[in-house]
Amino acid sequence: AVVVEEPTKSWAIYSQLNESGTAAYYQMFLREGDRIYVSLIVPKDDGDGGFIPSMTLSGPGLETQGAPPAFLNLTEGYGGITINGEKPPALTYEAFTPSAFYEVANVSLDAPSDGTYYLAVYHPDPPGSYGLAIGTRESFTLEEWLLVPISQLRIHQWEGQDTLVILAPLIITASVGVSYLVLRGRREGWPISPFMLVGALAGFLFIGTGLGQVMQMIIALSSAGVHAEALLTAFFAAIPLILGLFAIR
Repeated sequence: AVVVEEPTKSWAIYSQLNESGTAAYYQMFLREGDRIYVSLIVPKDDGDGGFIPSMTLSGPGLETQGAPPAFLNLTEGYGGITINGEKPPALTYEAFTPSAFYEVANVSLDAPSDGTYYLAVYHPDPPGSYGLAIGTRESFTLEEWLLVPISQLRIHQWEGQDTLVILAPLIITASVGVSYLVLRGRREGWPISPFMLVGALAGFLFIGTGLGQVMQMIIALSSAGVHAEALLTAFFAAIPLILGLFAIR
């Protein structure tokens, strides 16, 4: 089982089930009274293609609810809560990434006792991608904040988007912007130095990041419909746009 560190902290795990009739296992150590929260999601294309996984949570003190499939490896003596996945009528819009997905199952309860709990995710038929939102406590390290662009890239790849499409706003904005400044600088006699080029590149990368978020918001809203949370996405997109304009100036 994959160990989930700090399972009460808000985590997002993105993965795949590559073979039918198999399961992915996650391990969480919890204290009595800790909040257990797990949401199981799938990207739009996988959900529309019939990939709707289920999950079973097992651990000390849990009362058995539902019948897990026979191929699961469950700890003897542990109770298990089985939640069969169901495709909801509408997509969920997530403002921070931004993205749209189906939430097919979730569980939320207090841990009945101290111990190690296990989560199994499985699907009997075609393989596909799934995600887990684990925990509710919002806490971010500096490293996590700095790596947000890489995390967003991986999430959009998980959704099935082509890497070049995801990076297109960044590449086009940076290449066109720096080329324009160089040409204009030569025409108007600006001093073209490595410091000027690096600063300009940083500014246009900021702007490209903001435009990329706007593009992803439009893609997600085209599937999920209009959501008020899009205002939050617009706010996040405005920050790199402003920083980029300031750097270029």
